[in-house]
Amino acid sequence: MKNGFYDLDATTELGNEQYRIIVGNDSYTKSDVVNYNSKTISSKWQLNNLPGLTNENYISSLKNNISKIEFQLRTINMPNQPAQNRLASWPELTKQLLDDEGFGANLSTKNNWMEDETDKLLVKGNELKTAQNIYNYVQQNFICVNDEAIYLSDDLKKIFQTKKGNVADVNLLLTAMLKQAKLNAEPVLVSTRDNGVPYEVYPLINKFNYVITSVVINNNQILLDASDKLMGFNHLPQKCYNVSGRIINKNAFLVSLAADSVKEVKNTNIDIDYDKDTKKLKTNFTSTLGYYESYNLRNEINKTTVADFFKKIKSNFNYEVQFGNTSIDSLKNYESPIKINYDYSFNFDEDVIYFNPLMGEGYKTNPYTALKRLNPIELPYTTNEEINFKMEIPKGYKVDELPKSARVKFNEDEALFEYIIQATEETILLRCKIVINVASFVAEDYEFLREFYNNIIKKQSEQIVFKKIK
Repeated sequence: MKNGFYDLDATTELGNEQYRIIVGNDSYTKSDVVNYNSKTISSKWQLNNLPGLTNENYISSLKNNISKIEFQLRTINMPNQPAQNRLASWPELTKQLLDDEGFGANLSTKNNWMEDETDKLLVKGNELKTAQNIYNYVQQNFICVNDEAIYLSDDLKKIFQTKKGNVADVNLLLTAMLKQAKLNAEPVLVSTRDNGVPYEVYPLINKFNYVITSVVINNNQILLDASDKLMGFNHLPQKCYNVSGRIINKNAFLVSLAADSVKEVKNTNIDIDYDKDTKKLKTNFTSTLGYYESYNLRNEINKTTVADFFKKIKSNFNYEVQFGNTSIDSLKNYESPIKINYDYSFNFDEDVIYFNPLMGEGYKTNPYTALKRLNPIELPYTTNEEINFKMEIPKGYKVDELPKSARVKFNEDEALFEYIIQATEETILLRCKIVINVASFVAEDYEFLREFYNNIIKKQSEQIVFKKIK
């Protein structure tokens, strides 16, 4: 199995070797010794003058980029003996796992010890609501103490009683409870992003380090991870999106976990009106965050407070503002993205005013800082960010300079940046949009991608110039 992005130089030599083979146990006789002559093929692979590996932004794991060849013993063929298979097929391996007491043996039995608790969570005639209830019960009542494991740390019943365990304990228990409720649930083996890409062809159990749960309801597959207390139903942590997982049942199907399948959508609206009495601009700011940005904010607020969050936002302004009507919607609804809303006002009375319409929401630094890159770029998801800006031009002012509209594409439809702005005598409208449609780019795209973001930063930093009408 070849790994890495460089072609290895291979050399092969033919030869002939004599082998002394002992057949039997430690107490052998002369008749147990077989001398065997065999033709041999010796192969050597090598790489020369390779650049060093460096850890850069947007690399899921350096393990994916190490140039190497790994070998797995498949079959042993001895003289006058049947061939011995050493590499099972995926269906064979999944059967072994399902029979293993440390993995799936308890999933196929009727676990009466969890029956009373499971029955409380059933919703007659509604499999989806039942699955949600069971997921919420496991998520909120069980503590994950180790987020890298594929085997049970203890008997499943003990895990149920102690209410804590590793990620395999939690999600195999979730699978068992869903099965107890007569739902079509199975465990799924995953290799997290930092663990390296799993081999899809070869059934190598040591390439996996995580377990999630699959449940099929109305022909729709729902993937679950109850080990994270802030992860919503039908959502997975970013680290799980690492090409594919393997469902552990008799069919052993692949489960797609492509980062391209996850889109982070963020919409921001900035609406500014002029108050002629106070001569201030009154701003309403509303932003619906992407799912994972919402997840990160929930983590942040769990460690501080909502008040601290808005205090931090206010401190980011480099001029005096008056805040009010602050709110955060869906903070405790883990299935939904968070919506942030607040109002603020500020003075607008200079003769000449330089004004950035993105109000601090644009990119300030390029995420790609190195001049060159040898590794591919691996994003955790695709993105669609849009900022809509509307401003009433203050009475007594005119627009002296307005940024020009711009539209930049990268690799046809892989990435798009739009900055569309227009002004009348009364109103300024702006739509700024960034769309990244793929989650991975080859190393050769790096310089173009870096320049793409340089263009974004330059355009988003441009300002509207207002002048007082004399």
